[in-house]
Amino acid sequence: MELLDAIRRRKTTNGAFLPDPVSEDHQRILLEAAGRAPSQLNSQPWRFVVIESRETIEQIARISGESMTEAMSNGTFFERYKPYFRFSQAEMEEKRSGMLFDKLPAALRPFTSQVFTKRGQTLMN
Repeated sequence: MELLDAIRRRKTTNGAFLPDPVSEDHQRILLEAAGRAPSQLNSQPWRFVVIESRETIEQIARISGESMTEAMSNGTFFERYKPYFRFSQAEMEEKRSGMLFDKLPAALRPFTSQVFTKRGQTLMN
């Protein structure tokens, strides 16, 4: 498969992963690809741990979910990531980075300018 085809076919999975174990060959390929990813100033700060125990994976998922719930409820998620939120194509083109939220439900669109105000964050929390 060509690189561009792989990029075009990729998708984000926000649900549960398949229970099938990842083969050692695929693990090796994934670790090699991750290790060759660019890093700031070639610092290569990453460390990888392969976890195959279903119980450990489920514990990590639980802790991660609880952590995200806490970050969302106490406002730290929005405080940390608000510099990267973009609510219009014009803003995205101006900043040239971030996450574009241009498909919000109609009922939420009028509130985008208030999301990061004290009142808006209280509502989001």
